[in-house]
Amino acid sequence: MKKIISTTCFFLLVFLTIIAVPAGGSADTPWNRKLPFKELTIHYTVSGMENGTETLFIQDYGQRRALVHEGTTSIMGFSSRNRRLEITDPNWHYTFDLEKQTGSKTVNPGKIYQEEFNKLSAAEKKNVLKNSKELGNSMLRNFSGETVKNAATILGYNCDRTTVMGTTVYLIHNTDIMLRREMNMMGMQGKTEATSIDKGKVPPAAFALPAGIAPVRDEAAEAMTKQMVQNIINTLKEPDGAEKMRSRTRQNSMMEMPPRGEPATAPRGRRREGPGQMPDKLQQGMKMIQGLFGR
Repeated sequence: MKKIISTTCFFLLVFLTIIAVPAGGSADTPWNRKLPFKELTIHYTVSGMENGTETLFIQDYGQRRALVHEGTTSIMGFSSRNRRLEITDPNWHYTFDLEKQTGSKTVNPGKIYQEEFNKLSAAEKKNVLKNSKELGNSMLRNFSGETVKNAATILGYNCDRTTVMGTTVYLIHNTDIMLRREMNMMGMQGKTEATSIDKGKVPPAAFALPAGIAPVRDEAAEAMTKQMVQNIINTLKEPDGAEKMRSRTRQNSMMEMPPRGEPATAPRGRRREGPGQMPDKLQQGMKMIQGLFGR
């Protein structure tokens, strides 16, 4: 499934980069800039296919974040409980399944992007930023998506609204901080919405690794992420990088299309995920680019 995952990650990479970068370009890159607030705690409700709560803790202007997720998914009379903790600092991204008592860690993707970006000449860096913006805008149009700046006010914060592929996301203006997400695609519906925001000091315990769970480094995921990053940067650093990436994406999409009348299969003859598995793939894509904005 690597081709499917990497393609999804690429769409999300460009998509979120364009959304989050301020129009004035106040930072050198999207993944090393600071949020406009030093600390924040956001409480969410989750409803739809899964019902529960989330809490996002933010410190150091977004350089350190922790997300606590608790919910219950009910399908055809069967229920499963989900408890997840994700912690991101400038160097690492940790993921813990608190139900299974397992954990993993990978190098923060933003750190990988910054390292590759720093290897470029001034002209190549300029090309990367220019091509990323051009590519992101064209992809958004191709998916019949749109972004509206300051489209709504949620809990006192102006939010930019982006709608694409059956999903609408409201982000605090010129940041990557989500306050509302609504999904309706392939028969799946879900909503995550902020209910309160606390501007007080975030407790240090929010970033403590859970006792009794030793995170295992996922070197395979790191290697895949690094290869993806290198491929993207090496293409976008060229003057015509946006067009090259569009051509490559079209070719990959054609390769993934099954012959008419045949079921969709993944490489090595495995069937692609059904609708019930799609959220997992989207989550993997999101996790791989969670470090892009200084996380």
